[in-house]
Amino acid sequence: MVALIERTRQRARLAARMAAFSVLGVVLVGVGCCFFTLAAWLLLAAMEGPLFAATVIGAVFLAAGCIFLAVAAGQGSAASASDPRTQAQETADRPRRTSAGAHPLTLLAEGFVLGLEAGRSAGGGGGRRRE
Repeated sequence: MVALIERTRQRARLAARMAAFSVLGVVLVGVGCCFFTLAAWLLLAAMEGPLFAATVIGAVFLAAGCIFLAVAAGQGSAASASDPRTQAQETADRPRRTSAGAHPLTLLAEGFVLGLEAGRSAGGGGGRRRE
């Protein structure tokens, strides 16, 4: 019994140490990102101007955020794939497929594109004409 308690304490200490180092690592990475962002801003603003610098840096952060969200979404579905209870719930929550087998939003997007193409071929042009 004493060995079990001692082993649990040792695991708790190890987990606390790992959590502390992880938090410290995240803080240091954040500080490093701030300095790299500032350096990129100064370089791009000096070369092309502040509007260009803001656009480039914003695009980089947007792309990185989208990549992280995609990775997180992929890991969530992979983790739940091993649990049959969550797998059954996800199957019930999925949007229904049409008789053609396509997702309804896919059919909506396809209809939108077909409408645009029909308008262009009819001579509508899709926009205002400048003279």
